[in-house]
Amino acid sequence: MTYYYPVLFVLFLAVILNTNKITMSGGPLTLFSVNSFLLAFYLGPILSGQKQRIDDLARTVRAEAIAVLTVTIHDREFTPSHRAELRKLIRQYLAACAHAHKPDEGEREYERLINYCLEIEGRDGEKVQKVIDTLIANQQNRGQLATLLRAGVYSHEWIVLLVLFSITISYVVLIDYGGSLLLNIVAALLCAGLTLLLLILQKLNSLTHKRAKDVWGPFDKLLSSNLAQID
Repeated sequence: MTYYYPVLFVLFLAVILNTNKITMSGGPLTLFSVNSFLLAFYLGPILSGQKQRIDDLARTVRAEAIAVLTVTIHDREFTPSHRAELRKLIRQYLAACAHAHKPDEGEREYERLINYCLEIEGRDGEKVQKVIDTLIANQQNRGQLATLLRAGVYSHEWIVLLVLFSITISYVVLIDYGGSLLLNIVAALLCAGLTLLLLILQKLNSLTHKRAKDVWGPFDKLLSSNLAQID
């Protein structure tokens, strides 16, 4: 994203300098002002909401990682064979969640995890019950995680944003700045900034932003540390 802004700036500056201008006053400028206000009013909360979504995802993933770490503490009282099988199932679950980043991914692996604990409960009794209790309590985190992964920007919100954005950009490009190079540069900076905001929103929405990729760090650390650390 670092290099997007200068590229967009050069592109919009070329478009602005080579576009036939229209002198605007009265009604058209009023329409431009209203449209700009609506874009800011609509884009701001959506962008803020997606940032908050990623922060909530990070907290939820960390809480789930802590629950998994708690399971590995309790399973130390298991027989070696049961402990090895349980940890194999945990790794499969973590890998499914961390690599797919989809709401329903890992559900099958989590069910296998619980079913395996129920299957060996009669042999290890109270030892297994602690793990089962932790896994069941963690279902709340899993539900929250699924909800947050689905909480993207709706299609109708994208339509409204793109319409308002297109009108704003069109006005900025077409307005006659009286041949002032400085105002043309400012207009290009504005267009590049607005476009970059939409690109950032798209990346936040699709969880491909750098900030979103760091969300899965606790799961990745658990896998790389043999289920020993989350930081």
